[in-house]
Amino acid sequence: MDSILVEDEHTIEELIKERDALLQQLQLEVSKNETLCQQVLEQDMSMDVVVGCHLQEQAARNNNVISELKRQIDFANEAMDKIRQSNNCSICFSPWEAEGSHRIVSLKCGHLFGDSCIRIYLGHRRDCPICKSMAELEDLRYLYGISVLHAVASENLATVRGQE
Repeated sequence: MDSILVEDEHTIEELIKERDALLQQLQLEVSKNETLCQQVLEQDMSMDVVVGCHLQEQAARNNNVISELKRQIDFANEAMDKIRQSNNCSICFSPWEAEGSHRIVSLKCGHLFGDSCIRIYLGHRRDCPICKSMAELEDLRYLYGISVLHAVASENLATVRGQE
């Protein structure tokens, strides 16, 4: 019986050593796991910072693009205003009409005028008021295009507003 008791004590000691070794291994694995969790957390925070910086840079680039596009729109609007202002009769400086006595006409040379203005001018002189090339009443050409269509649309809008 003593041998059984000694054997049981020996087995118990081995089991205790095995338990302690397993416990130590478990603690080591838990420590490694905590270290890895901490590293993942730090990497997440670092990635958040990097992504945040990237988003800020992208937003700044987008704002620059938007500012540039706004500048280009302003430039285009100014150019359109100049075109609208220059779409006037060179004789009386009034806007052309789509139809009627002051509708847009051109001479052979290509210069544009209001019909009534150039007819009066050609009644006194036989040259283009701008380039002085020879011109006759027969040289007048009625023009149709975007400017004329725009004038028609404006007149129609005024008519519709007058009916309201």
